Amino acid sequence: MKVIAGLGNPGPKYEKTRHNIGFRVVEWMARESGISIQEKKFRSLIGRGRIKNIETTLILPQAYMNCSGEALQEWMQFYKIEASELIVVHDDLDLAFGKMKLGFQSSAAGHNGVASIIDRLGTNAFYRLRFGIGRPALKGQEVDYVLSPFEEEEDPLNHLIEKAGRVVINLMEEGFEKAQQMCHNRDTA
Repeated sequence: MKVIAGLGNPGPKYEKTRHNIGFRVVEWMARESGISIQEKKFRSLIGRGRIKNIETTLILPQAYMNCSGEALQEWMQFYKIEASELIVVHDDLDLAFGKMKLGFQSSAAGHNGVASIIDRLGTNAFYRLRFGIGRPALKGQEVDYVLSPFEEEEDPLNHLIEKAGRVVINLMEEGFEKAQQMCHNRDTA
């Protein structure tokens, strides 16, 4: 089984913000594969089904971003899921808008949601797809920036969300190296 967790903040107030790009990628995957993310359990919205014939659980933690690890830990312990089966999709200030990086066993690199997951699971032995949102023009504006919606000039967003979803599917189906190559291919989606 693969577990794909999109990170974000719950509620309509945060729905279209940069910080919720992880939610949006997982929601695209749900639509694409016909999985309904409706089940409420362990402070998360959960959907189960098959993606490319692989048993998959899609999770949107409903604890706020900085507590994402609490919701994931409860779910993974209950179902005895190994961290290596987890793929986390989240925003990244340190990557230019639309750039993506795939990693395994990497540090939180200042992302509080990922730090929470590492802390609660007691390991960093899971996959991460970092989705670049860029940095604000002024230092010290990071919190307001991540909690604001994307600008109109960032319009290829739907295409990039689809690409990110396809990278995760490729990771599940073809493995790390092929999915990593896909991150670097600008024409993929």
